[in-house]
Amino acid sequence: MSEKRRIQFDIAIDTLEEIDDIQKKLHLSSRGEVIRNAIAVLKWVTKELIDHGGINANSITIERERNIEYVEVKFPFLAIK
Repeated sequence: MSEKRRIQFDIAIDTLEEIDDIQKKLHLSSRGEVIRNAIAVLKWVTKELIDHGGINANSITIERERNIEYVEVKFPFLAIK
């Protein structure tokens, strides 16, 4: 396991409530786990945008297995430049 460091930052109450809601919905053990999962998703999205989208990419097509349909997910706030 890598070395750990404690961080502290200010966060809006409504954002903290969103984190708590996600924690409950996903049955995660801590707020830290929510943040770690969020970082993992952001890393994956960034890699997909860079590897498959190129410059100014901001969307990914995903397959929903249950319905066997494709959905384009846009991330306008993450345009890779």
